[in-house]
Amino acid sequence: MKTYCLPLIILLIAICSGKQAYAESTANNDEFETLMQKIRKDFAANPSIDKILKEYNDKDGSFADVDYASIQRTNWPPLVHIDRIYDFVFAYTNPQNKYYKDNALYEKIVKGLEFWHQRNPWCHNWWYNQIAEPQKLGVLLIQMRTGARQIPADLEKRILDRIRTDGGDPAKWTGANRTDIALHWIYRSCLSRNEADLKKALENVYNPIVYTTEEGFQYDNSYFQHGRQLYIGGYGDEILKGITQVAMYTKGTQYALPKDKLDIVSKFMRETY
Repeated sequence: MKTYCLPLIILLIAICSGKQAYAESTANNDEFETLMQKIRKDFAANPSIDKILKEYNDKDGSFADVDYASIQRTNWPPLVHIDRIYDFVFAYTNPQNKYYKDNALYEKIVKGLEFWHQRNPWCHNWWYNQIAEPQKLGVLLIQMRTGARQIPADLEKRILDRIRTDGGDPAKWTGANRTDIALHWIYRSCLSRNEADLKKALENVYNPIVYTTEEGFQYDNSYFQHGRQLYIGGYGDEILKGITQVAMYTKGTQYALPKDKLDIVSKFMRETY
């Protein structure tokens, strides 16, 4: 598994840096939108979509080369559909892209999301159903809020309702899996302006940042996962990515990572990695 130490160090420095005056963090501002602005910045892209447009079926919103019936546990083929609609959204909303504000592309996005929702592909590997798919859908819906035309409210609500129903509960997991599920809870909560679910998601990101003799951060600055297995690489790397990602979103807001927990993450990064 890849490690991402340098980007994580840069993020950690940014999070630990002195207090920065954020206009959006004032009590009179909308912190749901503040979080979504940071999420958009985190995933900003300018994709080339000409090749994948050739596979798009205007009749029903599917892609001709995608096997929607596949249930294989790795490299799940149906997820390609969401990856491509994701690229469509970023092409449609990026002023530097030749498809910016393109009405025909907008119709493809809507029809593609409708097809996915109705077809509702399902994988025998839970990770695709409860992490990969809902995370990608959450980000593309947040980005699409900036579009010249919006996703129909009813369609967006149906997608968010299914994410909430089928996307899992972060509290039932540990480590990086908990953080990964909490991420799409954050995306969904911002879109639906659900403060209770946002707070629950953040609690599930922040609560594991404690010293323990069970799974998690150890007193000797190592990391355990899957019981008492040493997992500084792999899951240790993954949980750091998730925590720093959320900490950057919440910095300067009422939801910021508490200092005592930031100190644990900082020590783990500096003295272990």
